[in-house]
Amino acid sequence: MVEIPAGRFRMGSAAFYPEEGPVREVEVGGFAIQPGPVTVAEFSRFAEETGYVTVAERPPGSRRLPRRRPVAHGSWLGRIPPYPRACPAE
Repeated sequence: MVEIPAGRFRMGSAAFYPEEGPVREVEVGGFAIQPGPVTVAEFSRFAEETGYVTVAERPPGSRRLPRRRPVAHGSWLGRIPPYPRACPAE
């Protein structure tokens, strides 16, 4: 594990997606992080052992952590677009 000391940094962006802004200064406590990638198996074990629920698994607009629910293997847990998009007429 690599120890990261507590400190302040500028977070956010005004150049890309609206949900990334505004740019602001934040302070975080120290933490440790694993150097290198985490495998799917390692993350699955972590989620199962701790009950962690990813942002993609939470209901839209939810700030609380719901109970973990089963996710089918091969499910796409990507980002939900922030605004509804029009579907082409069939």
